[in-house]
Amino acid sequence: MSDVPLGEHALLSDCGTGALVTAGGSVDWLCLPRFDSPPVLGRLLDAQAGHFLLAPAARGFVATWRYRSPGLVLETT
Repeated sequence: MSDVPLGEHALLSDCGTGALVTAGGSVDWLCLPRFDSPPVLGRLLDAQAGHFLLAPAARGFVATWRYRSPGLVLETT
């Protein structure tokens, strides 16, 4: 399982599918090609179910994020 609580994941979506991501850049849940498809990445439920990490190579970075209002635009700094 992911060591990040579910409430600390953000939703990225194109209204056809969606991914749950952490502020550290880990995609822990992804269903393709639709929301009701089996998960391609399922780390939320099982550590061996896969995840994808997109983050700086250097350690020690701090990411902050927020949803910009109005809408579901995720702003990451």
